[in-house]
Amino acid sequence: MKYRELLRLYKEGKLDDETRKEIEETLEKEDAIMEYLFEDSEIPGLDDESFRGKASGTKSTVFDFGSLGRERSAASDIGQLSEADRLEEKFKQSLQKSIRRAFTKMGVTVGAVLLSCLLLIEFVLPHVVDCFYYDPGEMVARYQDEGYDMETNRMSLDMAVYTELFLPERTRNNVNVIDNGYGSYDITVTQNWAYSGYPFVDVGGRIEKGKLVLYDTNTLKLPVDNVFEWGTNRWDTAKSLTEQIKEPKENADGTVEHYGVSAGGTPEEALESIKKLEDDRLYLAYVSLDRILPYETLVEKMEAFELSSAWYAARTGEYINGPNLGFCVNQNGSQVAWDNEKYPMLRVSYLYGENEEKMQTAQGAAQHLSSMLDYLGDQKRFCSMMELKMDAARVQESQDYLQTNGLNIYGFAVATDKKTMVQLMDMEEVYSIYVEPIQ
Repeated sequence: MKYRELLRLYKEGKLDDETRKEIEETLEKEDAIMEYLFEDSEIPGLDDESFRGKASGTKSTVFDFGSLGRERSAASDIGQLSEADRLEEKFKQSLQKSIRRAFTKMGVTVGAVLLSCLLLIEFVLPHVVDCFYYDPGEMVARYQDEGYDMETNRMSLDMAVYTELFLPERTRNNVNVIDNGYGSYDITVTQNWAYSGYPFVDVGGRIEKGKLVLYDTNTLKLPVDNVFEWGTNRWDTAKSLTEQIKEPKENADGTVEHYGVSAGGTPEEALESIKKLEDDRLYLAYVSLDRILPYETLVEKMEAFELSSAWYAARTGEYINGPNLGFCVNQNGSQVAWDNEKYPMLRVSYLYGENEEKMQTAQGAAQHLSSMLDYLGDQKRFCSMMELKMDAARVQESQDYLQTNGLNIYGFAVATDKKTMVQLMDMEEVYSIYVEPIQ
């Protein structure tokens, strides 16, 4: 009968007195051995040479299992190995096996923990860190219709709105992103449309933990604040510029003083500069109106010039001071998707049914401008990276002014030629034009 079966019968009280007494003696011996080996002692080694320990209050004791094994082997050969010795030998082997198993389990556990940490650092932690910073590659909108499937990432939409508001005729609305993890991204701001055709100029850059660096800073360079005359002084907006700007004063040294200090100069100076331009070339013309006009009135007066792609400088406060803020009637470039319920007419796009016809009305144009202001005001991380900030207070001030006073325009920018600019200067609604070459 196996020893395990004897122990079970002993526990159930089914052994005879003699066998029960033998089992109890054996168990008592095993307890004594356990106490002897482990009471106040170090963990024994895994080899068969010795287990060493210190007994409490005694000097070091050496228990030589190697010697014991040799003695037992000899005794076994002559049939003299007792039951207690066999139990001790079996206990030693079991103990060594248990310790090896414990160390193996510990090694496997430590290895698994280290592997998990490495995987966490490699694949999870970079994206966790990304959550604390601006993520230009985040997919924010998707448009699907009859086989047409388009996704738009965060920076493409942010850039589309920002550049339309502040960069006349230089909208950029497509940004390619490579995520390097830990808030680091490589970006390429592509040019999808240009007046002068190819070659298109793509601009590379990077974003490091919410800090934007472009390798060509001219890409997002804002126009000078005085590109329109109305942004240079606190003029009386109820009167025309012609009524308010005095005649030039010639000084004794031959210099001439002007009250108007726009980049285009006086009407005479602007016209003289325009006549020196090349005939068969497009230019970006910043047109300062002599009077601030309601949007629909200006659109009607400009019909003869076919300026459907013009960028209109909108009055959004009691005083007009830089930077200039406006919108396009028709956005060129690639299509983007957005949340059209939250920001209706954020872009003028056939995707959601908005088109140029709606933009010819003050209601449609005002809705477009209002949605862009709301959207950019919500993009705090993006705005913190840009040269020009758009905080909630400024957005609310602009919205309140538009709601109370309607959509009024003090100037516009348009890509056009020399002939058209000369004709514009003949209009009584136009005060001056500042011209920039289109690259």
